[in-house]
Amino acid sequence: MNLRVVNLATEIPDLDEARQQALNPEPGRMDIYVDGSYDAGSGKGGWAFVVMSAEETLATGSGRFDGATNNALELVAAL
Repeated sequence: MNLRVVNLATEIPDLDEARQQALNPEPGRMDIYVDGSYDAGSGKGGWAFVVMSAEETLATGSGRFDGATNNALELVAAL
C-alpha cells in the first residue's frame, strides 16, 4: 500500500479537481482524513478522523483532548 500525504493548498491548487477525486475515488483506494484543533483561550481541544474506501466509510473516531496544543491534536488525530 502506498501512503501519500497531500496538502490541498499547495499540491492540488484546483479545488474542483480535488473535490472530484474525493467524491469519485478509484476502486481499491483508501482515503484518511484527519484534523485537530485547540483553542488557547478556553484550553479546550479536539481531534477526529475518517477512513474511507471507494465503497464505504471504514472507520471514524473523535475525541476531546484539553490542555494540549493545536499541533499535538493534529498528531493525535493522525495516530
